[in-house]
Amino acid sequence: MEITVDETFDNNHRVVNQKFQPIGQFTFTSLDAGEHKFCLTPRHTGWAKRAKHRVFFDLVVGDARPLVDSKRSGDVHFLTVKTNEFIRKLKEIRREQSLFREREAAFRDASESVNNGSVKWTIIQLIVLLGTCYWQLTYLKGFFVKQKVV
Repeated sequence: MEITVDETFDNNHRVVNQKFQPIGQFTFTSLDAGEHKFCLTPRHTGWAKRAKHRVFFDLVVGDARPLVDSKRSGDVHFLTVKTNEFIRKLKEIRREQSLFREREAAFRDASESVNNGSVKWTIIQLIVLLGTCYWQLTYLKGFFVKQKVV
């Protein structure tokens, strides 16, 4: 069941747009007094498309605090416990994220150090190779001149 509530006095401003189970209670609080438009839309599954629906719609106008407080005091305690549990889990997740950031920074520094070392080693090898090539060319040139091949 999808429930929408629009305030007709405020250019059809949508106050509520929620999906619920087909059985249950629905409560909302309006900030301003005025005319509201309710729309109840059933959402069908495959076999229930041709089924008939019966909707009981009771409307209570007034302060909802006593109604909510009397029916939901156990729910408020349950929600408080759940909220505290979620906050604890969130703190644990943030702690793990900071630990992962520290590990990632250490790994990145180690990787950059290894990469810099490999670049330096490659440059040194290239210089040695070019020096060896130059020495071989000068030696062979002198050898061929001495042998009178060139």
